This record gives sequence, structure tokens and C-alpha cells, in this order.
Amino acid sequence: MKKQNLLTLINYFQLKPSEFQIYKLLMKKPMTINDIKKRTHFSERTIRYSLDNLINKNFLFKKALLTNRMKYLYYTNSENTIWETIMKKIRR
Repeated sequence: MKKQNLLTLINYFQLKPSEFQIYKLLMKKPMTINDIKKRTHFSERTIRYSLDNLINKNFLFKKALLTNRMKYLYYTNSENTIWETIMKKIRR
């Protein structure tokens, strides 16, 4: 499935503008909250809220980074995983 088609489907599930923009950024490469903050005009609170929502919707996952401080790197789930999530929601 083309990325544009996937984005259209994901947007259909009523993501907030911040969630959609963050998801599009993370499609390009995994990022930390600070990376996202540098590339958007969103507050850290908005970013954290959006990331939590996207994880709960099964569009993202996070991995801990081993640094001096606890940091997470956020990734988009595979297109197949997202497609399965969308199909489950449609079937309901």
C-alpha cells in the first residue's frame, strides 16, 4: 500500500491535527520527543498526549534508549500492523 493511501486511511479515523502531523514525521524516521519538538510548533505536553494516543491506537510503538536519562525513541508500526488495526475497527 502506498504511504499516501495509508495516510488517507489513518486520517479517516479522526486523528487530531497534532497526531496526524506527528505520525507523518515519524513515518520518515524514528524520533525522540525533543526531536519532534524541534520540528513542530507543539508543546511537549501536546506531543506526549499525541504520542500516547497514537500508541493506544496501535499506530506507534516506543523503545527505551540507554542514556543518562530515560528517553524513548518513537517508531511507526509496520503498514501491515496498521492495516490490521484499521480492519478491526471497520469490522466493529
